[in-house]
Amino acid sequence: MHKKIEDAEQQADWVPVQPGLFTYPVPAGKKPALYANQCQTCSGIYFPKRDICPVCFTNGDLVDKEISGCGTVYTSSIVQIPSPSGIRPPYACGYVDMALENEDESIRLYALFTDPDPVKIACGQTVELVIDEVRRDDHARAVMAHVFRPVDKDQAMRDVFVVGVGMTEFGKPPELSLRDLGRQACRAAIEDAGVKPD
Repeated sequence: MHKKIEDAEQQADWVPVQPGLFTYPVPAGKKPALYANQCQTCSGIYFPKRDICPVCFTNGDLVDKEISGCGTVYTSSIVQIPSPSGIRPPYACGYVDMALENEDESIRLYALFTDPDPVKIACGQTVELVIDEVRRDDHARAVMAHVFRPVDKDQAMRDVFVVGVGMTEFGKPPELSLRDLGRQACRAAIEDAGVKPD
């Protein structure tokens, strides 16, 4: 059977970045979906799918789930150097929180973004799952992967962007709250960016 799949892929003008992650082309009337699974013992949700739960090591008690629709950017980064896999810069990657059928369940997914504009993929922005070309392989075929696209391209731009690095002392000093540690890191990032208060 693997020989038939390989033969079909050699004749196609596209290949998946990894088999079994999604269906492409997306069937008419359907949204792109990723194939995940959930452990019935510990409720862990995994993408890509697992054969054995990596948390409780249950074997065979995993049920299939589909992940589709929109999510919220958890973090993103703009990459300015070529990737080892051949993706040309600049490109954006990061993590997106995707709600599942039950709104109480979510999964954080790593993927590329379609737009390397930092405003459109800032933390908290809404993005949608799409299947898109990320590069060409050695046979000039499109390599298709799951990526995230900003939902509202006309979204209002933010007034201020601070690009800097901020960090707090290693470990959590017991006298500081998490909010105070966050403020300390923000001040350090603003200082690193060279922004001067008025």
